Amino acid sequence: MKNKYKVLFVTTLSTVMAAIDSTIIYLALPFIGRDLHGSISELTWLLVSYIISSTIILIPGIKITARIGRRLSYIYGFLLFSLSSLGITVSPYIILSIILRFIEGLGAGILSITDIPVILDAFDDNKSTAIGINSISWGIGTIAGPLIGGYLSSIDWRLIFLINVPIGIIAIPFAYRYIPSVRSMENPDSYSIIAAAMMIPLIVGITFINKYFIISGIILIIPALIIYRRHPFISRKLLNLRIFLLGLSIFFEAFAFFAVIYILSLYFEADLGYNPIYASLLIIWYPVSSLIFNPVGGYISDYIKKPYLIMGIGALAESLPIIFIGRFMFYIPEMLFISGAGGSIYWPPSTTALADSYSDARTDASSLLFIIRNTSLLLSISLIPLFIFFYSGIDISLGDLFILNERLNIYNSVSYFLIFIGVVNMLSIIPLIILRKQNF
Repeated sequence: MKNKYKVLFVTTLSTVMAAIDSTIIYLALPFIGRDLHGSISELTWLLVSYIISSTIILIPGIKITARIGRRLSYIYGFLLFSLSSLGITVSPYIILSIILRFIEGLGAGILSITDIPVILDAFDDNKSTAIGINSISWGIGTIAGPLIGGYLSSIDWRLIFLINVPIGIIAIPFAYRYIPSVRSMENPDSYSIIAAAMMIPLIVGITFINKYFIISGIILIIPALIIYRRHPFISRKLLNLRIFLLGLSIFFEAFAFFAVIYILSLYFEADLGYNPIYASLLIIWYPVSSLIFNPVGGYISDYIKKPYLIMGIGALAESLPIIFIGRFMFYIPEMLFISGAGGSIYWPPSTTALADSYSDARTDASSLLFIIRNTSLLLSISLIPLFIFFYSGIDISLGDLFILNERLNIYNSVSYFLIFIGVVNMLSIIPLIILRKQNF
């Protein structure tokens, strides 16, 4: 494609915007609660509503993107994201902010559906390298998020949402000019939206460890499967053993990144009493490593042409340092750097292997990829309060740890959780071994 690097620029803008927004809010929660008189529960909803909506939109978003085209989908995604961010900056109520945050997640989900297919279509060769370069922006965003959040929150927490607006203003004209309008004549049906809505109880139940929502969600799986059988919203080409094993590996690997950053930030701030800026300087070695090694992972994958082997090496390099930190709780920045390198080696070949499986189903595959990763992210974060309760004897929600002033002894919780996360991350190697033996 003639304008492939301009396309890469646009997709990179959307990725960095989403990355910053996914991490910048953590350090701002106490200021938001204080200013908007938000309860602990409401602050928690402000945190997870973004993740929930960005996951739910992925299913109907496939049909919508196929119908209106990738260009319009991209523009609408940026508009939703930017306008909802602007709305949060002037919101006087916590409930309104939660609703706008939910809408912001919808915009992020639409952008995530479109990102990878657009890149894969633009680059005939070196696809993994392009994915790796695009992933640099995620590393930049996750590095900048905590630092910017800590600094801007000390001035005015509303500024952390306002920075999304100029990014959207720059990106929308570029998207209109350079993103190709690939579309199909298939109408977006209401069945995919209904099936997506059926996911809400299960996702909320997993997020808040609520048995009633989990049971309701499990019950709703049956009618959702009936709907899918009659009105498939993800290509049936993706329903095979190879995609299942790839998805299982990606699910286990995705457990680590945000969960590790999140639990260590809680440990540094709530237990050790470090200020947010100093804590972020200890944690950023994880995303700094991602920033450095994402292009390397893409290049290695394109050069060696053995994605499962590279993914296995990356997963091993990612999981062992996490287990080391959990066991000994020292050399944390160094171990995070090594772990981040492993995750960065894993990411490009896994993304290409799944999202580029079928050239005529890239949007579906991309959506499935983000559903898997977001679900893993929700589940891993939701387990943190359980570990805090069982291993530190503190019955406390995620939001509480950001607003309480007293020091909390969560050393044991952090240690066991990191060991658990490392082991789960290492499980991602097992499906890869099966894939190699079966010559998929």
